[in-house]
Amino acid sequence: MLLSAGSCGNRVATKRQPPAKRTGPAERRSDPAHTPSSPHEREREYVDIFHNNPMPMWIFDGETLRFLEVNEAAIAHYGYSRDEFLSMSIRQILKANRIICFVPDARKANAVHACFDGDISPQAPASILRTHQHTSVYVDKESSALLSEATLASAS
Repeated sequence: MLLSAGSCGNRVATKRQPPAKRTGPAERRSDPAHTPSSPHEREREYVDIFHNNPMPMWIFDGETLRFLEVNEAAIAHYGYSRDEFLSMSIRQILKANRIICFVPDARKANAVHACFDGDISPQAPASILRTHQHTSVYVDKESSALLSEATLASAS
């Protein structure tokens, strides 16, 4: 599902996306026979997915909006070094022409709800993305579970 802010203001557009072919740690997670043996192994898989993802990704502090970590795709896409990224905040990235975010997992449902159903505010840091003209936020069924009927109805 794609949630899109931007030129449509607070309107949210949804589109069903075909599932991407999974490889590596994600493929092992989709295999019912593979169960991570420890919390450390599960954490390592998520770290690998983050760092090896071909889409630019970052982790930022919700209060200061400063970057805490970025993957190699973000470094290549935006042209900043890792050190430059870590000295910046999300505000500088909002100057980019296009922003694409992926927000999977039920653990993100509250953040997706606050971002698209609430006001733009520091209490919902990701809500600032709604002010950018070309922002696309991809969510799955679980992370979009708390979106209001009005938000879903306004989707195209």
